[in-house]
Amino acid sequence: MAFPYVPPFSANDPPSSELLILFFEAVARVTPAFADLRDTILPKYSPPYAPIAEIEAWERKWHLDFDNCDCELHGKVDTWIYNVLDFWQQDVRARDSLHVDCGWWTRLSKLKMSTDGSVSVQISQWNPDREGFEPYAKRMRANFEKIIQEQKRTRESEFERYGVRSYNRRETKRSPVWDFEWLALSVCLSWSAAKIADRTRYGGVKPDAVKKALQKLRKNLHIESGELRD
Repeated sequence: MAFPYVPPFSANDPPSSELLILFFEAVARVTPAFADLRDTILPKYSPPYAPIAEIEAWERKWHLDFDNCDCELHGKVDTWIYNVLDFWQQDVRARDSLHVDCGWWTRLSKLKMSTDGSVSVQISQWNPDREGFEPYAKRMRANFEKIIQEQKRTRESEFERYGVRSYNRRETKRSPVWDFEWLALSVCLSWSAAKIADRTRYGGVKPDAVKKALQKLRKNLHIESGELRD
């Protein structure tokens, strides 16, 4: 599965919509939660009428109510559940395949910053009367590397100014979506890190790696409540 673009975000921002949707997609893949929503709640959902009490009971059943967490997280989760129900009513294939992104990835636009856009670079042509090709190529590479490093410094300076950071997917061989699946199993099914690591799908990953990934993702999504089991 290709990992989508996640815009930079600040620790002080509300929970990232992109990370939250990746979590919901993982919930749909590895738990029965959204199949349960489709089979038991959707038939009773007919806007403007909504079975609010049953939706709230569904959230509690799968530990997606997040009442003791960041209030904005609770609000975002609640809103997205209704978005999913609306989305399924309009798209039969999405309902059948348990797609829960509501078309978000096709609408997502990247964060605009003052450094967006193209950079014009002038390259002098090779003049064999003045220098050999290898010295010319070495000089051009060095000049281009200076431009690249300047772009890096400029972007990092803007990140610092706006208090945002890129989503760090960790330099590991594992799929970046696994972290979200582990969180889905931990939250919805109360699986321990050891039980998650024991799943064949994850190729012998160590429980400690699972626990560290869960801690980081919980922090990014402002999920503070709930016991994290070894």
